[in-house]
Amino acid sequence: EPGKPAGPVSARWLPAAPSASLLTAQALQECERAEAFHRKVRVVAGAGKVPVLSRPQRSAGSHGEGIAEGTTVDVIARFACQSDGRVYLRLQAKTGWISTRSIDDLCKVVLEPLPGEAALEPARFAHP
Repeated sequence: EPGKPAGPVSARWLPAAPSASLLTAQALQECERAEAFHRKVRVVAGAGKVPVLSRPQRSAGSHGEGIAEGTTVDVIARFACQSDGRVYLRLQAKTGWISTRSIDDLCKVVLEPLPGEAALEPARFAHP
């Protein structure tokens, strides 16, 4: 028939999603002092939206709309920043980093582990 393909229509090839190890390696390239840290974390109720940062630094620009309170996300790396006292987590599904504490208020925790999981911050960062 006119306008109809002569043979079978082939499906377009799509690459597989990057593996967790590949994403972790990428995060470690973004921040060489980061460590592999595969966890699910949740934005604390009342925290508002947590900004997604381009780098694990308080002064880094944010991109995207942020992550809404109550949302659970997968992270793949952790960086404990001595200079600003914050712990940053690298997102798995999006490019970017989130801080366990508010960018504006170091005393305000905005991310929490899931029930039964260990703390997100190393002990030396738990109490600013």
